[in-house]
Amino acid sequence: MPNDGKGKTQGSGSLRPQGRNLRFQRWCQLGDALSSFIPKGIMQPMSSETLLDLLVSNLPSAERAWNLCETYYTCVAWLFSFMPETKFQNQIYNPIYSTTPPSLQNIDCTNVAVLYMVLALGSVVGSPVTQDGDGKIASLPNNEVEGICYHRLARRALAAGQSIGDGPTVTSISCLLLMVYYHQLMDGPTTLQSNWSVLSCAFSQAINIGLPLEYGRPPLITADFYDCDIGPAPEDSANHYYNRRRIVTSTLLVEVRDLVSKVQQKYSEVLLLDRKLRDKAVAIFGGSLGSRNFSPDIYNGLTTAERLQTWWMLVSKELLCLYLHRRYFVKVCIGSSEELTTNRYSPSFFAAFRNAQAVLALILSIKKVEPVVFCRFVQLLASAILVGSVVILHPQNMISPEAMKSLEEALMVANEFAMRTRNCSISDGGKSRPGTSSRPD
Repeated sequence: MPNDGKGKTQGSGSLRPQGRNLRFQRWCQLGDALSSFIPKGIMQPMSSETLLDLLVSNLPSAERAWNLCETYYTCVAWLFSFMPETKFQNQIYNPIYSTTPPSLQNIDCTNVAVLYMVLALGSVVGSPVTQDGDGKIASLPNNEVEGICYHRLARRALAAGQSIGDGPTVTSISCLLLMVYYHQLMDGPTTLQSNWSVLSCAFSQAINIGLPLEYGRPPLITADFYDCDIGPAPEDSANHYYNRRRIVTSTLLVEVRDLVSKVQQKYSEVLLLDRKLRDKAVAIFGGSLGSRNFSPDIYNGLTTAERLQTWWMLVSKELLCLYLHRRYFVKVCIGSSEELTTNRYSPSFFAAFRNAQAVLALILSIKKVEPVVFCRFVQLLASAILVGSVVILHPQNMISPEAMKSLEEALMVANEFAMRTRNCSISDGGKSRPGTSSRPD
């Protein structure tokens, strides 16, 4: 056998090139569809008049535009809201769509870029769901192409506006953060690189105009850097989620991250932090840790954004605890079945296992009330790996049937996610063309 540089047991890493190729094939296929949809020469140099004509001619109808904006504020802004909806409508949407046809005269290019990014995010998340006569999910219109087009128009408009290097504004920084959010939802081959590049630009501009100074000395990352009290929870329920999230990211998340990053850990510290998470779970996250028994009534009477915020806080505590215990879960899981309950690290094994099951249960709960939107925000892979490891390595153990049931639920959700987000608008029927190198940004 020729020496291919790999051992006899290549492991799961040997599957990565194939998965990477499939991912690039999908994006190359999207590039083919874009070639007939995106205006020619969109990123080429052009006069101000030509650019203005390009931007205004590609605006959707007022009805379609507002539907996409509402989709953004309903399904996307719950995690990152750069501007209240009424303010966005009064300052950006209405000035553009107050005339028929819409006009960009006397409109700042940065505001145009923000509008196009909101349209792009609304397009990506707002894919409709249709069913055939048998109740099965049918081929879906591909909104990704529309979203990519709006994203490129936003980039063009932002580049034509006031230089984000010479004169950054809160609006231009918000537009950059919307682009990061867009890349995260699209999950393309260059998502990580693109996000690091755009985030570094946005953060440097935020520091340049002194945004961090509103709360104290920069950088405002952890509670150690606060120069002022974090303050009580706001009375406005609409801001309650953001207050709790700020507390989590500045305290518990930092403690878990610092402990996990240590090369030499004391297991007693892990157990102490686990206890701290459990003690604070109900007050901060809204539910007990590792619990799969919660009423679906928790979503009753809530808007889509409020449902997703409630769900995200519940999922966050499970992921945080899973992250804390994952090292010790592996140590126990690779051992013998007889030692699952007697190993020194058994508490971590069962804690992580229950966390994974809780994540799956929460995914199923949000899927029932938000069957379309949930696909873009699921945290499925880590939980599926944990319960799958128990099934594979300990098939005779008493918890194996329970793990198998959870794994089947994870596979069901993954299959439904694939069906809802698959690309159905490729002219060549999904067949990749060898040598195709173009892909959307």
